Amino acid sequence: MRISLQHLGWTTAALGLLGLIGCPMSGDDDDMAYGGGGYGDDDDDVESERVFGPDDVEDDVCVEVPAEPTTWFVSADDSNSMAQPTLFRRAIEAGYPIQAAPRLYEFLNYYSFDFGPGSEVRLVPQLRRTEEGALSLLVAVVAPDKANTARRPLNLTFSLDLSGSMGDYGIAGLQSAVRAIVGELQSGDMVSMVEWSTSQTVLVSSRTVSGPNDPTLLGVVAGLSPGGGTDLDGGLARAYALAWQNWSATSLNRVILISDGGANVGVTSAELIAQHAEDGQSDGVYLGAIGAGSIQESLMDTITDLGKGAYMYIDSDAEAARLLGGDRFLAAVDLAARDVQLALTLPEGVVIDHFSGEEISANPDEVRPQHLAPNDSMLYHFDLVDCTEEASGRLVGLEVTWLEPFTGEQRSTSMTVDWDALLAGPSDAVLKADAIVRYARIAGGEALDAQLVYDAAAALPTDTDLAEVAGLTQLVAP
Repeated sequence: MRISLQHLGWTTAALGLLGLIGCPMSGDDDDMAYGGGGYGDDDDDVESERVFGPDDVEDDVCVEVPAEPTTWFVSADDSNSMAQPTLFRRAIEAGYPIQAAPRLYEFLNYYSFDFGPGSEVRLVPQLRRTEEGALSLLVAVVAPDKANTARRPLNLTFSLDLSGSMGDYGIAGLQSAVRAIVGELQSGDMVSMVEWSTSQTVLVSSRTVSGPNDPTLLGVVAGLSPGGGTDLDGGLARAYALAWQNWSATSLNRVILISDGGANVGVTSAELIAQHAEDGQSDGVYLGAIGAGSIQESLMDTITDLGKGAYMYIDSDAEAARLLGGDRFLAAVDLAARDVQLALTLPEGVVIDHFSGEEISANPDEVRPQHLAPNDSMLYHFDLVDCTEEASGRLVGLEVTWLEPFTGEQRSTSMTVDWDALLAGPSDAVLKADAIVRYARIAGGEALDAQLVYDAAAALPTDTDLAEVAGLTQLVAP
């Protein structure tokens, strides 16, 4: 069984998935904190973050206590899907209400966690008892470290939206993103660029760059300006055609779509557009998407979700540097593991009260595997209730499976951890995850106590992420 909102009798409308901003800011649409269109629709099969319903009451979740260990298969989406935190922050700082349910896994993806150095995919679990007497579990699937100089060559094809809806603000975000990526390229990388509005034009075809900040590419980017309709499907198709033309078995081949997510010319179905991503991935061309301007987010999220691609939002040079510079560059464009799937076996008597991921099921076929980038981690966050506190000698089982990105070799690693030993172990990462999830839920409109966020920031005073989260929480907490 895969747990979904429909299974629980909830609807996307009930969760407010109809737009993030309650009203536009005065002036141009480019000033809106989270774009102007719809955000999802009532027919979407949105995956639930809650497994057992809306009441945080132990008597409710412990009605059917598992007498045997229970195995769950879980998904947290691509490790670099992280658009919502930037969009939420923009809305909060602009003083506008948020009217969208947070995708909690994107918030965990956005903020940084340090699990120490490593050269292989590995599992890191942490468990802590909360002040409310419940439990929080964080399982990290941690990718190996990789230096930019140690990577394979890149074959990048940019699909650049220059439609009129992008406006000056959208074009500025697009330019910030491309400049940040161009600044990380090295000799031997290949770049192509397609600009599109009502029609498509190839700006750069199969250029082998000489190193970082290639002047030809920067010159092209500096001259971009918006105008025309929005044939997103045509722009994506032309980019994929160039990516195939330059495809190399020794390179990482990726199409990078930068757009506000509008589509009003040509094919406008999200599923049909996303088919380009699915077709491309099957043959080794991966999709990444960057939102800019007054984003129509549902289309961008659908495309990258169906294509198992990363999705972020860039609104400034500072945000581009944060998400695309340094170690996070490879996290945005490279691959460490394909089709990652985690199996979590909880001991008897332990019940999941809330899951902050995308999908959860006892059937592995109902949970879509996702991709993991180097210098990154997939984070799975659970609120648990232990219905048999007196039990001892219980174990937690973890197994992650994946494919090597270039050979397709099936790999796995597993571990078994004593429940009590896990409770007595380190808990800094799970405390940080608790605070991030609490902030996101409060920002999304839930009436929750914000003290956890402030306590985490005080307990980890050098963590700049928690300082940011605490500041944002102060702006939205009741």
